[in-house]
Amino acid sequence: MVRHGVLPVDVRPDLTPTLWRVVQAETWQSREDALLSVYEKLAAMHNALQLTGPVSTEVEQMWNRPFKVVWADFPELLRAKIEDPAVLTVAERWPVGPVDQFRDLIWPTKNRRVLLRIFDHDE
Repeated sequence: MVRHGVLPVDVRPDLTPTLWRVVQAETWQSREDALLSVYEKLAAMHNALQLTGPVSTEVEQMWNRPFKVVWADFPELLRAKIEDPAVLTVAERWPVGPVDQFRDLIWPTKNRRVLLRIFDHDE
């Protein structure tokens, strides 16, 4: 059971090396390979938690584009399970959306430092 954002296992050993591969990739193809590995791991972790119905872990071609993805609507599945009105307010205020939102989050220098600390943080 997950309580207050605490996962039953530490996922950093599984995800940190792969996320570093994403950050350090020099081509979109190598970044895509690393991201696909992250997507598959996250989908499998999500399914193991059994918070929602299972999501697909299959890699698929993105329409007629040269990109591959793992289609899993984690946000919508999880949002449907939220019962706390305060948490619902946050979810409505900070909706999941395009990559621009993520870019805006990591662009300020202060935010990048926080993200780097997350990778290096040992408890």
